[in-house]
Amino acid sequence: PSGSHGVWVPSQALNPTMPHFEVSLIRAAELFIEAEMRKCRDSLKGPNWNKVLVPLPEEHELLQAFAAEQKNLCEARGLSRSDWTWLVKKTFNMWSAQDA
Repeated sequence: PSGSHGVWVPSQALNPTMPHFEVSLIRAAELFIEAEMRKCRDSLKGPNWNKVLVPLPEEHELLQAFAAEQKNLCEARGLSRSDWTWLVKKTFNMWSAQDA
């Protein structure tokens, strides 16, 4: 099944005193929530999968100012987006090493 996770379901053939059942409780729960789980998975694949809260106006302003400064820096230094990305990653790693 789609959510197999090692749940042991007893065999009625090996346990003749066990009452008859059609579906295990775990499988019944999986069938019940499968549609909701699919919706959640689909929404987590979308462009706003990590959007928890709408940014505050001051956060939006900060982001816009930061982006403008980075664009100006790239233009002044003649950096491509790839150059900028490489420098940001290197800077982040350098700062992380300094904090350790």
